[in-house]
Amino acid sequence: MKKLILFSVAMLCTIAVSAHVRMPGIFTDHAVLQRNAPIKIWGWADKGERVTVYLNGFKKAVVTDQTGRWLVVIPEMVAGGPYELVVQGKNTIRFTDILIGEVWLCSGQSNMQFVVQNTASAKTEIAKANWPTIRHFKVKEKIAASPSDDVAGGSWTVCSPETVPSFTAVGYFFAKALNHELNVPVGIVNASWGGTYIEAWMSHSTLIKNPDYRDVSALTDHQLSSWFASVEALYADYGKKLGIESFTNYKTNDSLWHRGDCADLNWISIPFPGDFDKTVLPRFDGTVWFRGRFRLADHTSPKGWTLHLGKVEDYGDIFINGKRIGGASNNTNASDLVIDASVLTPGENVIAIKINDYWETGGFTSHAQAYYLEGSEGVSSRIELSGLPWKMNFASAKTWIRTPNVQPNVLFNGMVNPVIPYTVKGVLWYQGENNAEYAFQYRQLLPALIADWRARFDQPEMPFYFVQLPNYLKYQQNSKNGGAQWAEIRESMQKTLAVPNTGMAVTIDLGDSTDVHPRNKEDVGKRLSLIALNHLYGKKYVSAGPEVKSVSFENGRTLITFREGARLIARDRYGYLRGFEVAGKDKIFFNAAAVIKGNVVVVESPLVVSPEAVRYSWSNNPDGNLYNEAGLPASPFRSDDWVLTTEERKFDRWINNMYPVEYKLSK
Repeated sequence: MKKLILFSVAMLCTIAVSAHVRMPGIFTDHAVLQRNAPIKIWGWADKGERVTVYLNGFKKAVVTDQTGRWLVVIPEMVAGGPYELVVQGKNTIRFTDILIGEVWLCSGQSNMQFVVQNTASAKTEIAKANWPTIRHFKVKEKIAASPSDDVAGGSWTVCSPETVPSFTAVGYFFAKALNHELNVPVGIVNASWGGTYIEAWMSHSTLIKNPDYRDVSALTDHQLSSWFASVEALYADYGKKLGIESFTNYKTNDSLWHRGDCADLNWISIPFPGDFDKTVLPRFDGTVWFRGRFRLADHTSPKGWTLHLGKVEDYGDIFINGKRIGGASNNTNASDLVIDASVLTPGENVIAIKINDYWETGGFTSHAQAYYLEGSEGVSSRIELSGLPWKMNFASAKTWIRTPNVQPNVLFNGMVNPVIPYTVKGVLWYQGENNAEYAFQYRQLLPALIADWRARFDQPEMPFYFVQLPNYLKYQQNSKNGGAQWAEIRESMQKTLAVPNTGMAVTIDLGDSTDVHPRNKEDVGKRLSLIALNHLYGKKYVSAGPEVKSVSFENGRTLITFREGARLIARDRYGYLRGFEVAGKDKIFFNAAAVIKGNVVVVESPLVVSPEAVRYSWSNNPDGNLYNEAGLPASPFRSDDWVLTTEERKFDRWINNMYPVEYKLSK
């Protein structure tokens, strides 16, 4: 009888739990709902359960479908509040302090994730940030192989000096501008994750329509979790063999590892060459040593030997028998290091290579034939490095295993899909740093993401505004010096403006050559707000810098005509224009002088008699200074359609492609 009573109580508890109306995590106290548009409210309950929604005098009841899901569409409401949102089924849920206003989804990687407290204006901005009608919802980071129906966590937060430090800075400064200009509440939904590729933010069905991605596997959540676990097990095996307790910020003394007599018996045997991620070190950053042994026959002369290394990423120091013979980096495709005769010895010799890997790909990434020793006697004195026994050990290590960068789609599934179909006004997007290496593909991916998100939110004309990447890295990375990946991805972004209802904030003057996270986010947010205020809210602001209308070549000069708008200016104390270069049919670019004549910029160089192409600010970190009177810079551009450095590069970072399904410890 006692067992029967306990069973009955358990059944009643189960029934009570299953009967509860449940709401997605995007709905909390202090939420902002979109004004002047149908508002979608949804959730779950028992199959066939009647659910009633109340908001600002509106009431509507629905019955859940076969899966227990329900959806209520509330007619348009004007800005206002605070209101109470009540959802009633077999239980009742109440949300208080609900406002009706403008809602924007902010997404992308670290520069969107970048918070107010780290900005250049943080001290003064935080102190005065008492704006209770600005609200922020941070979607909790979540990786999911299949689409999730709810966020992993988060809550709507009212803006105050105590809360604003953790707001997305770009989103906050955008929201502040709208809030003050329109005098309506503004909510920002922040779904961002630093260091991520655009592929992670795209749905699987959209991505595989692109021929470059048709082989992306659709994993289950169990398969993805198992992959993470297998990689963690691999490092556990490494640690067991090498006596390393943890790879979290691991560091040890490697001062003797370059020596020929260094004891390496217990080091890990590995294949050579190979990209770390593909072979032995998935998701690794740090310093790792490789040691190999080769023999010179007694009759072989130690003179005239050269070490040939293919690409080494990121940076390497090379030693033979304890003596450093040179270095290599990912900017050097082939290192031909002449070995002094005093370094080599008859019999066994030891080559030690110390590699510092700071980001993503690391190791020896050229084909095996690119790594060899060659004597003066030519082929007969060639030693293939791939044929040697190699061993590996860690000097320092940090692993990034549970990351979204091992499989596309996982952030769309885990952080965007759960927010759909929350009614938003539009999207702010700041991403692309990770995709600069694959810049040419980006001109297809960003428009595809825009179309997909619009379809899923059921808003085919949803505004989508993005940030063009700012100046970064070295000025010398330009047309004349091997190309500039950041210039190429800026062009891919600029071409996305062909998609209707898009806008681009040019930030070519707001970057930092040494920091991928520039601290001036206030002007980034303001420039995005100018686009929205001008295009959506009827404010007559200039929202774009000078825009090229046409380019022509006449009598050795290049004439660039700009669209009518605010007057062109050179932001320079002496009035000189910088950043222009021209090339003839040989495709060799030279810096050129440029002058403003009305809405035309005239460019010429004595080194290019018959120009066929002109480029402006075509560098990772350019010095162009063409603005309009409104203080907005011109976007980098080029007139030619010559082949770019990233046209042949294809993103390949997914499980069962670049990342093997299983890694095994070499014995």
